[in-house]
Amino acid sequence: MLFFFCSYVTLVRKPVRLLKAYQYIPPDTDVPTSFLSYLSEPPPPFDSLSSNDDWNNRSFVDVQLAVLRHYLQWRLEMQPDELDSIIKTYCRLKHRSFRLIEKSLKILEEDIGFSKEKVIIIVIIITSTVFFFCLLMFGFVCLYFLLYLWFCACFLISTYAVKPAH
Repeated sequence: MLFFFCSYVTLVRKPVRLLKAYQYIPPDTDVPTSFLSYLSEPPPPFDSLSSNDDWNNRSFVDVQLAVLRHYLQWRLEMQPDELDSIIKTYCRLKHRSFRLIEKSLKILEEDIGFSKEKVIIIVIIITSTVFFFCLLMFGFVCLYFLLYLWFCACFLISTYAVKPAH
């Protein structure tokens, strides 16, 4: 597992032009546009997408981060300085799937009903799929514990309740 992680880190730090030269990425692929194609609701194109040579000289993870920053600024209507602090704090965000981030935002905004401001405040939820699992498991554990207490209380009341004398 560690080997694959090291290989991943090594690959994403390489310039896009090198990944294209070794045919990890097809040579005619526009990498930023390719990232945006994974979103069901992509943001409007941004100006820096025009210079393909500039993108080819940047590392793969830098291109991914630039596109992610553009998407989050558009989707959450954030200022660049707010986004900088979030990305510095939650550095794993830059390695998350675009689809996962989009799906997480959709659940938070549409299903749960959080405003964009609340989503920004609790952005850690976006970065951690483990958090969703733990929250779900914690909910089930609490539910079972409450049901257990309720059944115990019902049993104790029915067994040891003082019956009125007639």
